[in-house]
Amino acid sequence: MDHMLTPKQAAARAGCGRSSIMRALKSQSLPAIRDNENRWQIDPDALDRWAGHRPDNDRSMTEHGPATPSDTQTDTPETLARLAVAEARLSDALSRVEDLQRERDEWRAQAQALTRQPGWLDRLLGRT
Repeated sequence: MDHMLTPKQAAARAGCGRSSIMRALKSQSLPAIRDNENRWQIDPDALDRWAGHRPDNDRSMTEHGPATPSDTQTDTPETLARLAVAEARLSDALSRVEDLQRERDEWRAQAQALTRQPGWLDRLLGRT
């Protein structure tokens, strides 16, 4: 227990994201302590035990240690197709947002023009 790990270092060692480490710390499934500066300190042995019990451990570890981005195969044809669909939907949504903003600005201009004109009651009572 001579060299403790930060959550970022633990995530790199376990082959997962820092948010996974932080969730494990919050749920206390990964034991750790806080130092005098309120930073998490994680024992490497405890991390290894925790990582060994993770359900997706076989995908995050390689025979030489934690998986690196080049070790994982995330660019499968299905993933690329889903990404293309998501990008197209995002583009459509952004276009729709621009249209809605333009319509909002037109309605705002009309409303402001109407509030500047005296109403029929003002004209009737001579408050023009």
